[in-house]
Amino acid sequence: MKTAIKRFVSAALAVMMVFGMAPLSAFVGLELPEWMNGSSLVASAASKNLVQLKEKYPDGKYWNHVGSSSNNPNGWTNTPCPSHSSTSTCNGFVYNGTTLGWQCFGFALQLGYDAYGSNPKNWERAYNLDNIKPGDIINYDGTNPGHTVFVTHVNGDTVTIAECNYKARCIIKWGRTLKKSEFYNLYNVYVAPYALDNNTTKTLSVYYNANGGSISSDTYKLSSNLIYNKSDSTKYVQTWTYNNAKENGLVNKGTFGLSRTGYTFVGWGTKASGGTVFDPDDVSLKPSDICADIKNGSCSVTLYAQWRPNTLKVYYNANGASISSDT
Repeated sequence: MKTAIKRFVSAALAVMMVFGMAPLSAFVGLELPEWMNGSSLVASAASKNLVQLKEKYPDGKYWNHVGSSSNNPNGWTNTPCPSHSSTSTCNGFVYNGTTLGWQCFGFALQLGYDAYGSNPKNWERAYNLDNIKPGDIINYDGTNPGHTVFVTHVNGDTVTIAECNYKARCIIKWGRTLKKSEFYNLYNVYVAPYALDNNTTKTLSVYYNANGGSISSDTYKLSSNLIYNKSDSTKYVQTWTYNNAKENGLVNKGTFGLSRTGYTFVGWGTKASGGTVFDPDDVSLKPSDICADIKNGSCSVTLYAQWRPNTLKVYYNANGASISSDT
């Protein structure tokens, strides 16, 4: 009988939470029934690193759907929710068609799902911060009725977090730090499968191919059309840092002493013929313009010199003669 009552109350609270019928204090940190956790189903989300998460949910925006009647857990708006106590415009974390949490709790679960592709409610639990790491989710009683945060960095006793709804109506905040002792009245920790990748120094390595051109230089040479350093016979590489433009853009032909008889250099392309062509003088160019995959990790590309054939236009003068022609 007790089991039946427990199941009824748990299910009733879950339904009230989903439809916004219960106050926030009723479901912050709520353990939903096991049948709502989707433990037997496999998530299909692609994992994201910290850089991608910050891009998807920008600092200072609001994790809500103000202006729309539909929950939008993968989006945000520029407008705060009208009230902290109501979830009518707040976003919620949805797994297998069921909303498992709103506001700060929902946002932390959403980050965990985006980072690892699995439902954080099914992760192992811990009840202390001894082994806390990036990617873990902390549910604690920071201010009544409680607060839930996503860990992004740990340095000794200092924990850096991402969160939603801290002292504002569903505002997204990255980078607040707390001492471990400040997570008082700890409820539980959802333990991530592994530490979140928080590397923000992803790099792009650019190699250059003369693509039929020749080099006249004391510093560089060609081997199978690729440009090498003469000093140590290694391939020349230009390194870019994620999301940062180069002061002088791509290497220009003058630096390499690059030329091709009968042709004019027009830029660097992603293919020997066709593809995207970049202006070497474009100082606004960023690594992601050259290699979109840099968001997923460091990458390398080879750019090919693009040549336009020189043309000669010849005009003719009859020099006093006459012409009889239909053309």
